[in-house]
Amino acid sequence: MWLFDRFVLFRAFSLRGFLNDLPRYIFVTLWMLTNIGLFIGFFVQFETFPRYFYFRMISRQGLSFARAPAAVINFNSMLILLPVCRNLISIIRGTCFRCSRSLRKALDKNISYHKLFAWTIIFCSVIHTAAHYYNYEFIITDAASPQRFEQVPSNPLRNNPLIYLRLLENRSLVLPLDAVLLNYMTYAGITGHIMWLILFLMATSSVEVIRKSFFEIFWYTHHLFIFYFIALGIHQFQMILPFQSNVDVSDPFNCSRLPVDTTGEGCEILPTFTAARPSSYKWFVIPLAIYLVERLIRFIKSLIPVQIVHVEEHPSRTLEIRMKRRFFRQDVGQYVFVNIPSISFLEWHPFTLTSCPEDNPEFSVHIRIVGDWTEALLKKVRQKGSNVRSTIITIDGPFGTASEDVFDYEIAMLVGAGIGVTPFASILKSIYHKRKNMNLKKLSQIYFFWVCPQPQSFEWFATLLKTIEKSLQDEGCPDLIKYEIYLTRGWTAAEARNIYLHEDDIEDPITRLGAKTNYGRPKWDEIFATIAENHSKKKVGVFFCGPPILSKELHFQANKHSTNNCSFSYNKENF
Repeated sequence: MWLFDRFVLFRAFSLRGFLNDLPRYIFVTLWMLTNIGLFIGFFVQFETFPRYFYFRMISRQGLSFARAPAAVINFNSMLILLPVCRNLISIIRGTCFRCSRSLRKALDKNISYHKLFAWTIIFCSVIHTAAHYYNYEFIITDAASPQRFEQVPSNPLRNNPLIYLRLLENRSLVLPLDAVLLNYMTYAGITGHIMWLILFLMATSSVEVIRKSFFEIFWYTHHLFIFYFIALGIHQFQMILPFQSNVDVSDPFNCSRLPVDTTGEGCEILPTFTAARPSSYKWFVIPLAIYLVERLIRFIKSLIPVQIVHVEEHPSRTLEIRMKRRFFRQDVGQYVFVNIPSISFLEWHPFTLTSCPEDNPEFSVHIRIVGDWTEALLKKVRQKGSNVRSTIITIDGPFGTASEDVFDYEIAMLVGAGIGVTPFASILKSIYHKRKNMNLKKLSQIYFFWVCPQPQSFEWFATLLKTIEKSLQDEGCPDLIKYEIYLTRGWTAAEARNIYLHEDDIEDPITRLGAKTNYGRPKWDEIFATIAENHSKKKVGVFFCGPPILSKELHFQANKHSTNNCSFSYNKENF
């Protein structure tokens, strides 16, 4: 799927589109080269270095194919926590305001990077585990075959107490064993299988259908990462990987040709062995410390009391919650994590702010009712009625997103799908206030597209659009925001009849707005071409919040229509 997505975007390749995403391409390229370099470097080391000669005689290529992906796992385990340090990313975005937009935009792909690191860990874990099973099969074969085993002088396995006792002194214990059972006789094997189970649970619960419908499962299983890092930290502590420590005075190539425990030319001193010391924890200890500081900051911020000002249930199964909190400073399009201890003490759910900076000190979120947690919230609101404002609620955030850059463009194209319209509520409100206060400096034209699957989705947001539409008309700039609304499906026969009868009315029969609702899906190719034609020599910022399938189409069109005449810079909300 990832390769298919890249192919789709490649078909729409343009130099302008490529330059827009250049920092991200550079980062991913450097990351890939580092992974490849680590794999090749460690593979060559364990395949050719003299100090691993004797162990290679027992494990064959299994040793190299186990240790090379292990280095890649360590590297990506070092990186995987950093993209979810949201305060860190917000700080970098804030201090990087003089950087190019494309550089800041690369930071908005933090969740994509997190997934990329995760799938790399899983892929390399498959290779690493399979190679070790291969190793254990040969260890068992050697232990059961004295002739093969005694060919190696001062065999390295003798220097490992666990394998020595289990495999050499009592071979009767070995013969009935298989590689699976032998794995559970070592710390490395036990912790390795624990990590495998954790990775399996985290990956399967991250599938979109699970994450969207059963967010609680995703939330709980993802916090198993704590046990993953504990297991990774102690994975090597038994030190069962021996290597020759005196290759400078005992050449293994010559020594291996001599009878057992004898010396001779090129082997004046018998080989001695030591165990490789643990190293995995060295890779992730600093990023883990950064993440713990991040969590501490978020915990302290979440302790600040939040006052619920107003709760309103919209007919479209959407709850609006307005709140206040000390030291809360918001920017357009940002998001917060919401926790309600009376529903779940541990669960934190992300929601985009629908308020704007000019609404301070109040801020608001709109929550679509889907899943167990939101259903419990709706039930609580209905039960408590006006007393719902006494509900204890905690907030973590706000955190920055791509929408913060909307005022850096002269032309902005905003696309929201369904409840994905929430960040644009904040943006449109802020645009209205800035225009009213004569503070809208660079942004001169906004195109707003809202794609909805059913008529009920229009209800809460249409009221805001109606207010902005009337205000801009009163101020003499009705064309500042040009919006188009699309209803893709869900209308009944009665609604279709009503639409037909009121087709010539001044107001749209569904939204009650001046702009008429379009029925069906937008023709994005024509829309982008028209905007490019109308704004020659301009750079258009495209901002989207919604499902991945529409994101791919918009990204494709943005790259396709980016030319020297007009370029489109694509930005997607990620949280």
